[in-house]
Amino acid sequence: MMILRLFCPKCAHAASKSLVDYAEIDVLSPMSRLSDTGKYEVVCDCGHRSAVVLQNLKFELLFEMGINAIVDGYPREAVSSFSAALERFYEFYWRVALAHLSVSDETIDAA
Repeated sequence: MMILRLFCPKCAHAASKSLVDYAEIDVLSPMSRLSDTGKYEVVCDCGHRSAVVLQNLKFELLFEMGINAIVDGYPREAVSSFSAALERFYEFYWRVALAHLSVSDETIDAA
């Protein structure tokens, strides 16, 4: 199960209102399972409900999870995340290359 750290936009907005000059904003990070759609329902510790949409490609998120696993001391999970990220990158590359060659979406999906 891949877990993704998100943010609560309401808490981040409230924290940014209290800043006078540049400073770090400490906002609680709700977590969610990785989604193929990139859309996440966030419920933070303060009880705020928000929708967060990430525009990152899936291979980027999987690679970041691999880095986090290394930092947290989980090398086996890091290897599986990096492997999944590489597979998703190959898929992304082939979809872009075939679209550039004017191959139809139906043919790409069937392949």
